[in-house]
Formats: sequence, structure tokens, C-alpha cells
Amino acid sequence: MPSRADGRLRQFAFRALGAAEAQPLGSHTKHLRTVNMAGSISSSKLRQIIKTEINDHELRQRFSKLGSPHLDTLIREAGVVLEDRLRSASGHTTLYGVELVDAALGTGDKALKFSLHPGEQEGARMLYRGAMQFIRNPPMHKLADYPLETARVFIRLIDSLLLLLPKSPSTQATITHRGRKKWSEKDFFGHLQQNVESNKVELVRELYDWSTKTADNVAFGVGQRDGSFSFQYNGKKKAITIFSILPI
Repeated sequence: MPSRADGRLRQFAFRALGAAEAQPLGSHTKHLRTVNMAGSISSSKLRQIIKTEINDHELRQRFSKLGSPHLDTLIREAGVVLEDRLRSASGHTTLYGVELVDAALGTGDKALKFSLHPGEQEGARMLYRGAMQFIRNPPMHKLADYPLETARVFIRLIDSLLLLLPKSPSTQATITHRGRKKWSEKDFFGHLQQNVESNKVELVRELYDWSTKTADNVAFGVGQRDGSFSFQYNGKKKAITIFSILPI
């Protein structure tokens, strides 16, 4: 049985995606069970949605080939694109669904990183987990007639998750923290090469490579001007930083 927290999260996600004019999400899911609707969209309306509401290039391309599809087909297609993107980004090519999300957005050093803060990283994992369970799964396993506004909200949410997703564990998500930049390996060493002597860059590179093989996690900092990385071991409740490297 869904918890009260699950209900609040769904209501928040619904409102946050600009659907205040539509009915609460609970009433929409009730309609899915009780109302026999056409559940399709015209090609002209779909073109308008692609033009004004979808940002991800692959999602736009795949939607443009569907003509006048049923709305559950659109949601199903969006879920498949998200799942495929997760596999490509994480390298977990044999996993699917929530098992894929848990492996791709876990706590290991090869996981796709959204935040240095464990709670924030867990929050990102739960967002993608919720999209898999609540949006992708139903149309993958059964036919459903969705209200148009509900389908649009679900598609915009998946589009947003696609845009946020890092391309690989080594190119972590660039997310601002109170105006600060979330650094990645590429950003850090690019900045270092521009500001530090080459022999020192080589020394830092050797230390970084050793850290990736030895530490439980190598975390990049969120400095506004200068980057850093930290050698971390996993403690019982949180990551423990052993040392950090940053420009002086």
C-alpha cells in the first residue's frame, strides 16, 4: 500500500512540473481505472508538444515518428528511452527497471554522481526509481488510457530526468550548489593544466589514478572558482574524507 510520503511526493512532482491547472494526480489515476477514454493524441497536437515541451533530442526524434499514437505509447516510449540512457551512461547493460537504477545511482565510485551529499545522492536515486516504478512500469505491462494532461506531466518529468543524467561516471552531473559549480574529472584537470606547471599536473594525475583504484570513492568538490577532489572511505553512516587535493 502506498505510504503518505509516497502520496506527497507524487503530488509535489505533479505540481512542480507546471500542471497546476490540471486535476490532482490521485484523481487522474482514479480515471485510469474507471473511465473508458480514447487515450490518443492527434499528430498536430503531438508536434506542438514536441516543439514546446520536449528538450531531449532523442525523445523528440522518436516521438516525431509516431504519427497519432495512443498516450500510453508515448509514455512507454519515453520510459524505454530513459532506461536505455541509464544503461549507456552507467555501463550496466544487462540490468533493467529499478535494479538498473539502484546499480547506476548507488554509492560506489563508478556510480553516476549527482551530489557529494549522501542524502542528496539518495534523493536523485529515488527520483529515477519513482519514474521507473510509477511512470515506466504501468504502460510496459498493460494497456492504459491516460488523460492528456497526465501524459504531458509524465513525459515532461522523463524529459527532465534525461537532461539531468550524466553521460558516464567520469562526467558527473554539473549541478550548482548555492551558486557553486559541481566539478568533474574533465573540468578539474582542464583547469589545472591552465593554471599549474605540467610536472605538477602529472603528479596530481598519478595521485588521482591511485586514488580511484584504492579509495571507496573519489569525490569532486563544488568550488565556485577552483576545483578539488577527495579520497574517501565509506563509514558506517557517511563517507570519511582522508585527504583532498586542491589548487593553492
